Amino acid sequence: MVTDFRLLTAASKAQKLLETYDIRRPSEIELDDVAWALGIQVTSAPLGGAVAHLVRIGDTGTITISDSIKDTSRRRFAVAHELGHWELHKTISQKFFCSSADMRQYQSSGPEIEANIFASELLLPKSMLDPTLLKVEPRMDILVARAREFNVSLAL
Repeated sequence: MVTDFRLLTAASKAQKLLETYDIRRPSEIELDDVAWALGIQVTSAPLGGAVAHLVRIGDTGTITISDSIKDTSRRRFAVAHELGHWELHKTISQKFFCSSADMRQYQSSGPEIEANIFASELLLPKSMLDPTLLKVEPRMDILVARAREFNVSLAL
């Protein structure tokens, strides 16, 4: 089981990445640019059963996103998830294959949960949300507007 500390660490590392590149608005969250700055190339290719794939060799890497992913918000989550592995799991493995189930199941392995938390915070940072949103009853029109603003899916 993943500890609360590890989940907080995942979220804070995503926030630190945003701060490092002075990203302050949703429109500035350009994941391919962040990946490039970290020494990672993002590509698309057929991946069979995987949604995304990360390979690390030293300080450089490649994130490959399945070319079957057409939805921009789903692609963004896949890239952010793999960036989470890059930032959080440097000593675990040099290669990650992530299926759709890995990315949506919060009951899978610790590293997958941590990468999901990292991706969620990177794509929809609490620091960029209007604090009053956290105090009101959620309404679909507000959720849809925020999803569009941050270019994320409602399932995030």
